[in-house]
Amino acid sequence: MLPTNLPVEKADSRLMRSMFHTIAPRYDFITRVFSYGMDRRWKRALVERARLPAAPVILDLASGTGISL
Repeated sequence: MLPTNLPVEKADSRLMRSMFHTIAPRYDFITRVFSYGMDRRWKRALVERARLPAAPVILDLASGTGISL
């Protein structure tokens, strides 16, 4: 049985998508501002430390908006 007190955006997937599309363009900007631009360096450093093989297949489940470096 589903809970009856779900937030509106969870009850209607169209509202959830709309909310994400509103937030997404600002998300990367805010991350960049709050980190003083260090977020790009952190991401690159993490990839270098991972010592990945040539042509790896990677799934990033916590990628924010998914915008690449």
